[in-house]
Amino acid sequence: MLWAVTMLSLMAAATQELTLTSHRTERRAWNRACADAALHAAITQAILGITAPTRDQRWRVDGTSREVTFGGFRLKVSVQAESGRYDLNAVDASVLTTLLRSQDVDPDRATALTDSILDWRSPTGLHRLNGATNDEYAAAGLPYRPRHAAFQSVDELQLVLGMTPALFKRIRPALTVYTKRTMIDPALAPKEALLALYNRNADEVDAVLKARDQAGDMSQAIYASSHQSIINPGISLAGQAFDISAATWIEGRDYALEVVAVLTGSNQPAFITLSRRATPE
Repeated sequence: MLWAVTMLSLMAAATQELTLTSHRTERRAWNRACADAALHAAITQAILGITAPTRDQRWRVDGTSREVTFGGFRLKVSVQAESGRYDLNAVDASVLTTLLRSQDVDPDRATALTDSILDWRSPTGLHRLNGATNDEYAAAGLPYRPRHAAFQSVDELQLVLGMTPALFKRIRPALTVYTKRTMIDPALAPKEALLALYNRNADEVDAVLKARDQAGDMSQAIYASSHQSIINPGISLAGQAFDISAATWIEGRDYALEVVAVLTGSNQPAFITLSRRATPE
């Protein structure tokens, strides 16, 4: 009898644990679905903000974040125009070195890393004086070699010999692979790109960013001005790419969605997604 009671107790405990596990799984799935809906709505709202018909309705596109709500959820959303970033496949050695130096990389390392980056994207396979050879990648125990072609994404930069996660994190906001331009639009550039543009003059960069915050009171916006972070309604957005990030929090868990979208200048479709990253996947 005692044995039967014990077995029944164990079965009841196991059933209860399965029920709780099932409930938690279903709850996480529900939260994930709610987060997906809210995040996608925020991305759409950002697109509408970028393309609003009047200047006072338009969103800043220099990476400044704002809070929005959808379905009772609060979200933080930011838009960064890719034209404010340095194109990893278009900039020359001097720009790359200046960008690295702006993040306090010492001159010798900045020169070597610049050459390694240029070697990675060079289709000829020629080795620069301070770059990394195929043999050096092999000696480092890496299972790959330089692509010798254009970077397919900014994340690919992490594969270049000498690039560290900490340095990549610092320079990532200043980089893109979508503009094919040799320079940036300072009006829309993030702080990390401005530090390179103004040769590490932090005071000058801070002054530019402060002026942007005050530019919302201007009655007339000048697109070429370094004090402007909103693209005028008179400027065509067709073909321009934007990095849009949205994040929310549900029951202590973070959810995020980042897309790079290029606007088409049409309504069908209004934009094309070039890349997408969700957290958690």
